[in-house]
Amino acid sequence: MALPSVSPRPPEASHDTLIFVDVDGVLNVCVRGQDRSQLTLNQKTLELALQHCENGINCLSSQQLVLLSCQLEQDSKEDSAEELMATQTGGVSNLLVRRLGQLLQAAGDNRAVVLSSCWRRARHAGRRQMLEDELGEYLGQGGFSFDAATADRSEKDASDRVLCIGDFLAAYCESR
Repeated sequence: MALPSVSPRPPEASHDTLIFVDVDGVLNVCVRGQDRSQLTLNQKTLELALQHCENGINCLSSQQLVLLSCQLEQDSKEDSAEELMATQTGGVSNLLVRRLGQLLQAAGDNRAVVLSSCWRRARHAGRRQMLEDELGEYLGQGGFSFDAATADRSEKDASDRVLCIGDFLAAYCESR
């Protein structure tokens, strides 16, 4: 069964609040490798990184991940690195998804949730569905889905993502 895609069109312009959701680095904790790839903090990647360090394998991403985990343990008064780790299946931290759910609840019903992450792309449909299911569970509405998504364009860096959000906002404001 094919998963529904997220609409790239802005929702009706009757919402008081628009919430743009990015996933990688926001709903999970990542380090960026020298090749610009992202390594997500989860139990499997941390164990592998620790093995690399213990065996003297000189891998910058592994070293960064271990240092990040140690830093999280030192700096965090309430959340441990373990609580912030992404699940193996969904690729997001349950703790951070719950916090997003709290923000959505605080925003009330007159809000639109816009997916601005690369998770809006078709290849991430399964992961997006798991995220929507988890948010729906937290919010007590089993059928949660993102109201819209920014346009699916090539993004080389953060400024491209900002342009996508800006274009979305311009279209939204025109419809008001």
